[in-house]
Amino acid sequence: MKRILIFFILVGITVGVLIGVSNHNDNNEEKVEKDNEIESNDYIDELTLSVSEIDTLNPLRTKKLHISYILQLIYEPLFMYDDENQLTPVLADEWMRRDDLTWIIRIKDNIEWHDGEKLTAQDIEYTINTLINKEIESIYSANVQKVSSVEVVNEKDLIINLSEPEPYLISKLTFPIVSKKYFEGSGMLDENKSNKMLGTGPYKYVTEYDSSIILTSNEKWWKNENIKLKTINLNKYSTYSEEIKAFKSAEIDMILTNMYDWKEKFGFIGINSYKFENTEYEVLIPNTENKILADNSVRKAILYGINRANIVSTIYDENAVISDLPIMSYSKNTELNSEYNIETAKQILINGGWKQESKQWKKDGKTLKFTLLVSKDDKEKISVAEKIKQDLEEIDIKVTVKEVSNKEFISSIENNKFEVAIASLDIKSEYQIQDLVNTGSEHNYANYINIEMDNLIEELRKLEGTDYDEKFHEFKNMYKNELPYIGLYFKTNTILTNKSVKGEYKSTAYEPYKNINNFCK
Repeated sequence: MKRILIFFILVGITVGVLIGVSNHNDNNEEKVEKDNEIESNDYIDELTLSVSEIDTLNPLRTKKLHISYILQLIYEPLFMYDDENQLTPVLADEWMRRDDLTWIIRIKDNIEWHDGEKLTAQDIEYTINTLINKEIESIYSANVQKVSSVEVVNEKDLIINLSEPEPYLISKLTFPIVSKKYFEGSGMLDENKSNKMLGTGPYKYVTEYDSSIILTSNEKWWKNENIKLKTINLNKYSTYSEEIKAFKSAEIDMILTNMYDWKEKFGFIGINSYKFENTEYEVLIPNTENKILADNSVRKAILYGINRANIVSTIYDENAVISDLPIMSYSKNTELNSEYNIETAKQILINGGWKQESKQWKKDGKTLKFTLLVSKDDKEKISVAEKIKQDLEEIDIKVTVKEVSNKEFISSIENNKFEVAIASLDIKSEYQIQDLVNTGSEHNYANYINIEMDNLIEELRKLEGTDYDEKFHEFKNMYKNELPYIGLYFKTNTILTNKSVKGEYKSTAYEPYKNINNFCK
């Protein structure tokens, strides 16, 4: 049975995926203005941020993504994604795959925890073992499900043994590393220790009050960068609504939101805003076991027949970025997107052997029509489904929108009882795309089968570096020609700051506060 990675977003909750960023500034009031640049040393090196609905400040135990984002200022992983959406080492220095079941990782030298202790391979071992042994409930446990054991070679080197091949293991090693000495024993469940956060990152814990936490810059940070922002006051709130009120009253300087109607909630006068793609990729999933939808000319015609720009504008108020493929626009692997063109859509069908008769498309005795499945609990997706229905009926493709409960929606996909479904996929990395189309994969929701594609994926899993890049380009071209999924867009999040806050925006879906150390007011 397929494991569903489809998820539904609750309006008003700051969400995203840890383990993403567009450098597109918005126009007009959303554009980062020149007066936002720092032109002198006359500034305040202190900002106030916020966090709400705290479950725990333990980086491995929290289930709140917005808390995980804040904790990234304190804790660091072995690897993370860079500005081109490619994996880059953080605490790791070197790595290699010795064979299908063995990886060797070397960590950087002379990295210190905030208490002055040296980071060692034992800390990595302890963190991974904590997740493997399920000593705690963690959102990162799935990242190490194929890890069978970890061996420490010396203070810098460790060996990771796998129970089965995991060609893209390093893409999973993006969780925060914790100190063995600090947490060993009952420490992982000790909230007092969790609250007094101890990491290797650019900011360190100073003290905590009932309503706030004080962080200060880590002068011994291994990156040896000039940190302009010296102090972060982290105000605590019970609810996100309280955070919004605090931002509007200037109690806090910066806030992260995924609300599409943020202008109505926050206003836009006196506010800087910056949008960046998150990892929520909205798609139409065609069940390719259906003989009509197995025809790639039908899938491509549907893509050209949907006015995605209109959907992004009218439903999401431009809070989404159109994408044919599940690859973000800022990635070095991004591709040009197809544009809405009903004449092109019709011609694709004609070239595919379909004939238009009495406002219907027919081929081999079949009529081109399908039922579009959507969760009735997602108002935006219902609106999207209705617009898709209207667009496609302009080119005589009949669509029936069927609204069902979330439970029935997921069950229908797991049991292949659907024709087309509109869903959000959590695309944590570009490696996941291969699982979406690989025959037999639990994440191949479209039931897509292509032996040539499978062979290409098998080759990709053996390659690295430029060889991988060249073969991945071939994979992208095949994906775009076959179009196993009908891509719509990536959703966006927005960073809002008061006008007094200055700095260069470099937020990513993985690190919304990535460049905060260069901000001030």
